[in-house]
Amino acid sequence: MLTEIKSFLSACVGIVVALVCLLVAIVILPNYGDDRAIYETARWFNNIQPVLRLIEQNALKNQSLLNAANDIDTKNLQVKIGNGVKIVEITESGWVILSGGSEEQLLILIPSLLEEHVTWRCLGAPAKILPVLCNEGNFRAAIYSPSH
Repeated sequence: MLTEIKSFLSACVGIVVALVCLLVAIVILPNYGDDRAIYETARWFNNIQPVLRLIEQNALKNQSLLNAANDIDTKNLQVKIGNGVKIVEITESGWVILSGGSEEQLLILIPSLLEEHVTWRCLGAPAKILPVLCNEGNFRAAIYSPSH
C-alpha cells in the first residue's frame, strides 16, 4: 500500500512539474522577444543622450534648430549606440533616427526650440517597445551620461 501511495505521489509531482514547464513556455517565452527589444531601445535612448545635448547646445547658441546637428560626427555613432542599431541618421535640423534591433525597431527623436530650452518628442514602432519618456509627451535630454 505504501509503495502505491509513493508511486501515485511521484506521478502527481511529475504532472505538476510538466504543467509548470508548460505554463512557463506559454506565458514567459513569447514575451522574451518584447523584453529584448525594450531593452535594446532603452539602451539606444540612453546612449544617444550626449548627441541630444550637443544638438540642444547648438540650437540654443544659434537660437535655431537649422544646422544644429551639422558638426556631429556620425561615423562611429552606430558603434557607440550599440545593441543592434543598423541605421543612425541625424538630419540638419536635429531629428535623430535610429533603427534595427531584434524586432526591427524604429526610434525617432524630434527637437523643438522653445525660447530658452529644447524639448524632444519621441516616436517609434512598435509602440510597446518605446522608452517610458516617449509615452509621456515631450521630454528634456538627460543631464547625465550613462556609465555603460
